[in-house]
Amino acid sequence: MVPVLNYGYLERIIWEPSEMAIGRNLNDKLRDALLFMQAETPGLMGAVLVSSSGLTIVSTLPNTIEADVVAAMTASLLALGDRTAQELWQGKSDQVMIKGEKGTFTLVEKVNSQVAIVILASVQAKLGLVLMNMLRTSLAVAKIIEEALQAYPSSLTQKPSPATIHRFRRRSIG
Repeated sequence: MVPVLNYGYLERIIWEPSEMAIGRNLNDKLRDALLFMQAETPGLMGAVLVSSSGLTIVSTLPNTIEADVVAAMTASLLALGDRTAQELWQGKSDQVMIKGEKGTFTLVEKVNSQVAIVILASVQAKLGLVLMNMLRTSLAVAKIIEEALQAYPSSLTQKPSPATIHRFRRRSIG
């Protein structure tokens, strides 16, 4: 169970049943979590949630940055981070940081075994604040996903039937 943090507006939209949460879908909640982190963290340029297979879940990155490319690179980056950490007898990596020559940095943190959060921050961002808000958002995202799995366990965890796959392929091809 993920602990509930005192995180103001974000805590209310995620954990308390309110008028704001009625009729909201999973993507809206996840996007709100990222947008809130962005609003609370000066110098944060954007964020994206990615699956372990390198697919974009939700993105608040600027239009000039392709979220799908970032997601694909993130999957490779996490695999490389895990391999490096294991070779150095450090266990698995939880976080990867890249600092560019222009002073900007990219942080990747695992939310759980299937999802990671990627943030892009400018030179003006305070690293301590970025890390703190990233951790809080990571915990909030984990809680949102956990609640979704509890509410719809079979639809999110079962593999689609062969008939469903056939219908999807026929629809997407023809």
